[in-house]
Amino acid sequence: MRSKKHVTISNEILRSKQEVEIANFLYLNNIDYSYEPLYPYNIQFSRKPYTPDFIISQEGRIAYIEHFGLSESGRNDRYSPDQIEAYKKAIRHKIEIHKQHGTTLIYTYSSYNDGRLITEHLKEQLERNGFILRPRSNQEVVEKLVSDEESRYIRRLVDLICRFITNFKTNAYTLTDFSRMSTSTKNVRTKLFLDICQECFLVYQKYLKENNAVDFQDMINDSVRLLKEVKEMKQKLDFKYIIVDEYQDISRQRFDLTKELATVTDAKIIAVGDDWQSIYAFSGSDITLFTEFIEKMGYGKLLKIVKTYRNAQEVIDIAGGFIQRNTAQIRKALESPKHISDPVIIYTYDPTLKTQNMDNRSGVNYAIAHAVEVALEQIVTYNRIEGKGPISSILILGRYGFDGKRLELSGLFEYINRGGKIRSVKYPKLDITFMTVHSSKGLGYDNVIVVNGRNETYGFPSKIEDDPVLKLVTKVDKSIEYAEERRLFYVAMTRTKNRVYFIAPEQNPSEFLLEIKHEYKNVVLRGNWDEDSKQPFFRKNCPICGYPLQRRYKNAYGLRLYICTNEPEICGFISNNLTGDKMSIQKCDKCIDGYLIVRKGDVNSVPFLGCTNYSRNGKGCNNIMKKQVYYSIYGLKDDNEYAPVNAPRQNPPKNKANRPATHQPSTTNVSTATGEKGIYSGYSNGASKLDHNNIAAGDMMSIVGIILQCVIEISEKHFFGTEVVLNVLRGSACQQVKKYKLNGSVTYGKLAGIERESLRTIIDWLIQNKFLYKREGKYPVLHITYSGNHYKEIMTSALLKNLNKTLYGIMQA
Repeated sequence: MRSKKHVTISNEILRSKQEVEIANFLYLNNIDYSYEPLYPYNIQFSRKPYTPDFIISQEGRIAYIEHFGLSESGRNDRYSPDQIEAYKKAIRHKIEIHKQHGTTLIYTYSSYNDGRLITEHLKEQLERNGFILRPRSNQEVVEKLVSDEESRYIRRLVDLICRFITNFKTNAYTLTDFSRMSTSTKNVRTKLFLDICQECFLVYQKYLKENNAVDFQDMINDSVRLLKEVKEMKQKLDFKYIIVDEYQDISRQRFDLTKELATVTDAKIIAVGDDWQSIYAFSGSDITLFTEFIEKMGYGKLLKIVKTYRNAQEVIDIAGGFIQRNTAQIRKALESPKHISDPVIIYTYDPTLKTQNMDNRSGVNYAIAHAVEVALEQIVTYNRIEGKGPISSILILGRYGFDGKRLELSGLFEYINRGGKIRSVKYPKLDITFMTVHSSKGLGYDNVIVVNGRNETYGFPSKIEDDPVLKLVTKVDKSIEYAEERRLFYVAMTRTKNRVYFIAPEQNPSEFLLEIKHEYKNVVLRGNWDEDSKQPFFRKNCPICGYPLQRRYKNAYGLRLYICTNEPEICGFISNNLTGDKMSIQKCDKCIDGYLIVRKGDVNSVPFLGCTNYSRNGKGCNNIMKKQVYYSIYGLKDDNEYAPVNAPRQNPPKNKANRPATHQPSTTNVSTATGEKGIYSGYSNGASKLDHNNIAAGDMMSIVGIILQCVIEISEKHFFGTEVVLNVLRGSACQQVKKYKLNGSVTYGKLAGIERESLRTIIDWLIQNKFLYKREGKYPVLHITYSGNHYKEIMTSALLKNLNKTLYGIMQA
């Protein structure tokens, strides 16, 4: 539900919200429709096929619907006068097309002079053209959603309803509030949601009653009701003080409970909390109940606790100044007896996405993990210089849980267990914990590393937008942009007892990081970044008009395409491949039903437009249009000279001295051991079961070394699972071995003489004893660990005996 895609009840992705509103109206009233159908008549001199917004049908009656992004009076603040004039011309042209071919056209505008809804005008036009509206029941709508097994819509709907009802009850709302909310909105989707949600609410409350159960929200709401009854009976409860901890996260219902309790006891309320750390609005908390305590309670005295003993003064000066940019927060100046140099250090990394031909020491995941590695090295160095000892608690914070998973994907870190403990392959003795910022509230660690310093949808601040219906039951703090995210950032900074380290990309770093770096001279930047970046670097915008591009399947072309979200009357850019830059799909002028789409001869060639009817045997349409020709025809300027996709970066950071050192794989004991001549002899001639009685300790060490070296070698390009490792060791030419050219590995076929299951047992033992790490999840690939890199130092005769014993036990079984 948080997706920005415009999705209909029938699970279709459309271009705009108003088109979704039209599609939902048609569905809810039993009128069959198709989105963007191919118009059956050829439009002379048109360079693209004409696809009206909708075609509708009912009992043999057919009509087309066009929705225009102009008001009825011909206005739209997004467009210039020239664009509006072009838009009006396109509208007139479409109306004329339907007149020429005798097809019925119904059209709507983005807004009307009479102020009525689009659907009201659409209803009138439908009825005027003989269409009958037969509203579907709510039950049928729900069954429609449930029946679509390929869609995740129903699961998201259920999640949304559960969250809505939880917050509904947290706000102490009652059944009558559903009607109040419904009458306060004209949005058809919101009204439909409230109808469905109300029925779910009634069923849920009935279930609780029938099972003599109560949920947490009703425990509080029922307590408020009982206290009101006590007050009406003019009884008094014997309490002198009411102490409420973590008051900054209080919700409306808990506030009502506190206030009613104070009323029937005449007790004094002591509300303890920190409004700078109010971070749970999504679950119903309302920060104004804290910041406006005196106004809401009618009396009160504010006592500030300004002494802090966790953070150094330099850290709290930066964090405190940052949070107080929001003037709605309570003002205070915190003091600490601790002092520290370089309180905040920012490491940057190259955010270039990994391509197919790049090895595993490249790409975003590896770059982030390597930057964290450098931060760990810096922590160890500071500990030594400041006499704090090598072992200290380190907290790695992510804005989301998957930030930690990205570290694991790099191969440089591994989860020790299912909890938050992780291990650095390079620094295995460090005490490292990963958690999200929300989970870390109230905790303290010696040093903190925040790994998500990105300016993007899933960055910090997070730019995910909740479903609009949640605004009915959620208090949104609009005192400053990203108000709650700002408080969350403060929480992240203040978990440290010493320094806080941030990991940020060179392009599009977090605007919060840009702010503190600009405002505070003692914020240290190790690396370089682009301070002018405004948009997330991965966001795809139209190369013609700059509007965001939408990626979806378009029936008229039979292709998944990038489509400009601007009004098609203004910009009709549509492409199958963005390497074509400004080249848009065209109708082929050489054949009847073909389209010119972006094609490339090979990786390093310049894209061109080629017909979809092309055939290698020469029987199809071989029509092409070169980029230069296309640009010349349409008067376009080539902003950039074409560069191959895999071209090296042309502008490396200037100050390389301050960048994290590039990780170079060291020559480990594994590579030294397996590089000796003759070490593989005796294991490659004929597959047989491994006789554990005949394996000397030195031979078993050699086998282990070969396996570990194999994992290291093939992981240079890609991470693989146990089966691929076994195929390489035994010299099997399977599909993945051929695809990734793993037969070029030094270890390829070196253990062909050992039975596959025996090798599997050894690999499983190496995983169990931490020489290899097997990642959990859909693709359980293998990583080398610190112990694996240093197996000659760590492997003991006792461990080798245990391995032999394990191998013998499996063989006997």
